[in-house]
Amino acid sequence: MERLNQRVATALAKRAELLVVGPMGCGDSLPTGVQVHEIPVAPLWRFLVRSMLLAHRLTANPFDLVVAGSGLMAPAAVYAAWRARAKSAAYIHGLDIVATHLVYRMMWLPMLRRLDGALANSANTADLAARAGVAGGNVAVVHPGTSLPQGVAIDSKGFRTRFGLGDGPLLLSVGRLTERKGLAALVEQALPAIVARYPGARLVLVGDDAPDALRRSSEDPVDALARAAAGQGLSHHVTRLGPCGEATLAEAYAAADVHVFPVRQVPGDVEGFGMVAIEAAAHGVPTVAFAVGGVPDAVRDGVSGNLLAPNDYAGFARRVCDILHDGPDAPLRASARVFARGFAWEQFETRLHDHVDAILRGDRLTEDGHRGHAVLDLQSRNAKARKIEALLELGARERPLRLLEVGCGSGGIAHYFGTHPTIAFDVEAVDVEDARQVHGGYQFTRVEDTGLPFADAAFDAVISNHVIEHVGDMGAQKSHLEELRRVLAPSGRIYLAVPNRWMLVEPHYGLAFLSWLPPHWRTPYLRWRRRGTEYDCRPLTVPELEALLDTVGFEHAQLHGGALRLTYELERPRALAYRAFLRHVPDWAFGLLRRVFPTLIYVLRLKDPDARDVSAA
Repeated sequence: MERLNQRVATALAKRAELLVVGPMGCGDSLPTGVQVHEIPVAPLWRFLVRSMLLAHRLTANPFDLVVAGSGLMAPAAVYAAWRARAKSAAYIHGLDIVATHLVYRMMWLPMLRRLDGALANSANTADLAARAGVAGGNVAVVHPGTSLPQGVAIDSKGFRTRFGLGDGPLLLSVGRLTERKGLAALVEQALPAIVARYPGARLVLVGDDAPDALRRSSEDPVDALARAAAGQGLSHHVTRLGPCGEATLAEAYAAADVHVFPVRQVPGDVEGFGMVAIEAAAHGVPTVAFAVGGVPDAVRDGVSGNLLAPNDYAGFARRVCDILHDGPDAPLRASARVFARGFAWEQFETRLHDHVDAILRGDRLTEDGHRGHAVLDLQSRNAKARKIEALLELGARERPLRLLEVGCGSGGIAHYFGTHPTIAFDVEAVDVEDARQVHGGYQFTRVEDTGLPFADAAFDAVISNHVIEHVGDMGAQKSHLEELRRVLAPSGRIYLAVPNRWMLVEPHYGLAFLSWLPPHWRTPYLRWRRRGTEYDCRPLTVPELEALLDTVGFEHAQLHGGALRLTYELERPRALAYRAFLRHVPDWAFGLLRRVFPTLIYVLRLKDPDARDVSAA
């Protein structure tokens, strides 16, 4: 983050007179001519107070733009911009949005929402920010950049000799040793399989503990890593180098065969981007990673490395071994270098200047204020897929089950079924845009509207999970259902989920009573609350939805208690009190409340499997 802020300041200084308020010593890294006011960074509360006082004093004169280097500095930036009659912006990271500290959420998030614009380090961060109303949804992605190697020969053999690493395959991990990085779990659950196939393999760690991290690990990550290695008898296969300078890090990349990035899902924490994966790609080192947080922006599956669903350690080990088997001429090495060129600092500066100009003009940073609604959290998609599997009662057959997911988003649900460990599936997935984070196990087709490019009766199971509310008006929603009916096999089943118009909190924008309003009031309310510029959803009520299903020709069963119990069992396993309570609620009680369930979940079957003319239904 320090390097990134230095690059932001350098880029801005090329276009404007710049004044920087930052930690002690930051002036040494800034261009000549930049005015700098340095403040001791510790203790943090004093740094924040002093930065606010400086913001007050320095903005007695007018400014055009005030930029916060992270969400932590948003209050100072918003206040300074108000005082100087300027525009305000911030470069935000994932933790800026998901930090759980009560004071932070009460004081900082409101300031983040008052920004004129926000630049996010990844699509996942931008999505989190838009859902939280940061800058009124005026958010754009500006990926951090990297320095590309200049073709100078690097002594990788000397690196191996200096640290006693031998001649075997080197797995490299670069980054601070925090709980989120997942290295102890990697050593326990993936490294044994890798060493079994490549006995000379070594895991080399560059980085150290993070004592000043905003979210501390629940246990000492260095000790946890050592215990994991000792427990697997792999201590001599794990070498921790600690912090390294730029020259040593370049040698480490040159010597490495594969970069491992096993980031985990940790509540209240998130991997905003994954800069080290771009650095590895710039050196021609493929990355194997879990597709969590902003990592899919930094690793392109099949181009700069491989992405796995979270916690798929067996698959992680296989991908590492595949890259090691391909050796130094692996195609991924060349394509990784090409991929990294799109993240050169020159590209970063161009995007930064374009978006800063838009903020100064008062323009929207994203086209028409639109943002996607795909859920990018793959761990939640895995739990959702398990719930769908149970509700559709899917089981093994003599032939593979043919399954279609309409609106696949991140690809997590399609990937779950396509790589199912016990049931064989042939999986197709479609969407109007490609927001996939995992690609394995299924075929993907991009579509333009509600039409589906498949033959009649092609699928045993079809999934439409929170799609129908996005396709358009009632006519488009009817067309969507007609297409689902057309491609469903006579004995097939459909999982259909849609938010209830009468839900208390609208799930896409997080606003209470948004969908209760008349349609022409929803967009103004959204803009007033600074959550977006256009309400692009049409949630349905139970009578509206069931009338559509009857018209199209579906038998339908709304799932009440079963779906809710599975939701808390599979998707919210920590809600123990709710799970215990729901076990004792009789199904008839759920039936009484069926019209007010926040999410309407149905299993659909064909009324007349032999009748294919839906217009006559």
